Amino acid sequence: MTTTDLMAKAKEDPTKNEAQLSLARMQNTTSPMPPAALNLPATAAEITALQNWINGGYASGSCSTDAGVVASDSGPALAVVDVFAGQPAFVAQVGSNAHNAGRNCMQCHGGNGGGDDAPSFVFGGTIYDAAGNPVSGAEIRVLDKSGKAYTARSAANGTFHANGSPLAGPGHAGARNATNNSLMISAVTNGGCSSCHCTGAGCTTTAVHLP
Repeated sequence: MTTTDLMAKAKEDPTKNEAQLSLARMQNTTSPMPPAALNLPATAAEITALQNWINGGYASGSCSTDAGVVASDSGPALAVVDVFAGQPAFVAQVGSNAHNAGRNCMQCHGGNGGGDDAPSFVFGGTIYDAAGNPVSGAEIRVLDKSGKAYTARSAANGTFHANGSPLAGPGHAGARNATNNSLMISAVTNGGCSSCHCTGAGCTTTAVHLP
């Protein structure tokens, strides 16, 4: 994120910029961010820091030595990792098996008795662009806590998945295509991307997206 990103009009609420909406979601007790299911609530100090920055007119300054580190009261700091660092250049490749866009894949593919027709996924979800259209041919890469890498490609309807045993979290994730690279700034704790990121009526979180 850059200052320009945070000053941009919020897609979910045009009366606020992204910084103001972020603060409102951190303070929201019924629909908080991070999602309540992750049990990683924003701390009072984090909320105050963002509030003071907004109230102070979005002052700029130099980065501290711990820039790029996400921390919480419930766990150790987790550095934001570029999961594509050292990887070959992006090559467009459309994934197969377009299926149930926007659904939480792990409800059936989490290895919890989904049946023979529901193989276990390491992770799965749906990716969209800034306008809410599905992104085809994006590369999604996840590193688990041991550094093992898993890669998936999004299908024509934006869905993606990687087969294998359940994810060993916490880990790191990112998505890219020929023009954009987006890194997840919080820890990956489970493979059901759409269990936290959703779309459609009543959705209160941001979908997985490029850019």
